[in-house]
Amino acid sequence: MHLVFEQRVYEQANDAVTKKFGKIFDVTTSIIDDVKQLDLDYCQQILSQAKEETKVIVCVGGDNACQYGKYASKQLGVQWVFVHLLPDSDDVATDYATLWQNGKKTVVEGKAPDVILCDTELACQFVKEDLDTAFAIILQNALFVFDRDFANMVQKQDICEVSNLVAITAVKDGVNIAKKPFSKKN
Repeated sequence: MHLVFEQRVYEQANDAVTKKFGKIFDVTTSIIDDVKQLDLDYCQQILSQAKEETKVIVCVGGDNACQYGKYASKQLGVQWVFVHLLPDSDDVATDYATLWQNGKKTVVEGKAPDVILCDTELACQFVKEDLDTAFAIILQNALFVFDRDFANMVQKQDICEVSNLVAITAVKDGVNIAKKPFSKKN
């Protein structure tokens, strides 16, 4: 197994993840440095640390771990497990990886995770440490559902009253829709 942690989660998540998987497999461990823009060359560098006989990849963290997992699993043709702990990833289940190459954002062929796990206690800890990112991801996705132009306009504002109102309204609407009885008509 090739076990890959984002540096931000390594210290807190290492023991729990290693206990879960380490007894079963021969494990090589790699760490993704705290980089804002994960690039293709860096992914290749981490991938070179995996053993030839790697059968599964386990990635722990957020967006960088997810993008690496999608890329590496496609390259090796193996299954992969994503342990989602950080609130900065919103395209987990896609079959492409968004990486940087020569200073440009690039979409490369990838593979969606075969299994997605979450340690809710650890994830809550990390979300509390980074509430701004967590809120931004929720807001971005909520706004995208309604109107992309409006979303772009709101996200560029320095004040957050409009953002808060939209997010609260979206949550209330979601709760109200969930309360309605299910029928084939709606």
